[in-house]
Amino acid sequence: MMKIGKILFSALLLASLVAAGPARAGVPGSLSHRVERGETMWSISQRYGVSVDELSRANGISDPTRVQAGRVLIIPHDSFTYFERHFPVSSRVNTRSWQYIVIHHSATEIGSLHRFDYHHRRVRRMPQGMAYHFVIGNGRGSADGAIEAGSRWTLQQQGGHLKSVERNEVSLGICLVGNFNERSPTPKQMEALVALTRYLQAKFSIPRNRVIGHRDSRGERTECPGRNFSLADFRRRLL
Repeated sequence: MMKIGKILFSALLLASLVAAGPARAGVPGSLSHRVERGETMWSISQRYGVSVDELSRANGISDPTRVQAGRVLIIPHDSFTYFERHFPVSSRVNTRSWQYIVIHHSATEIGSLHRFDYHHRRVRRMPQGMAYHFVIGNGRGSADGAIEAGSRWTLQQQGGHLKSVERNEVSLGICLVGNFNERSPTPKQMEALVALTRYLQAKFSIPRNRVIGHRDSRGERTECPGRNFSLADFRRRLL
């Protein structure tokens, strides 16, 4: 089985993200870290790829040799650079010239990259695995607002999420876990989706009118990403 690249990403609306364990990011300005016992400003700066001076200035710290456990630090970062670092494309392949970003819902209450990859390989007989490039969790199967990047992203392979082979060649697929005919995406899912989509727009010069729902792709007959997903509201938050 092809190795799956996996990156977890969590976002909070207008609030800091307390990172305990793996580094996580939110929309620009919202990345933060709760200091654990034994950590130093230097070790924290190395973890997030910023300098001690930058970290100190962002938090008004005059003496970087002293930082209390339990304090929540704001982590200054450039979101594009952060995504580039944490969503790397394999060095074995060239980055494609993607033209569309297509939003899906899983129409299931539970889901994750590994669940979808297993189903798509074993049931749908897709040898390249999960049909989407990214999955955003809802807290059931993977963390709420967590982004997982599949091998179709890391290896820059065409998607398997649309009927048209031609469209799959140029369309990035993002799947949010949940049935949005029954309920709405969680706030964390939407914040993660906005941040990820903005990054992909900037990287590939994709205008907002080419960020579409599955139902809006030519030749598709579906309600995906669901009646409770407002594409208009989502687009207003994009570049």
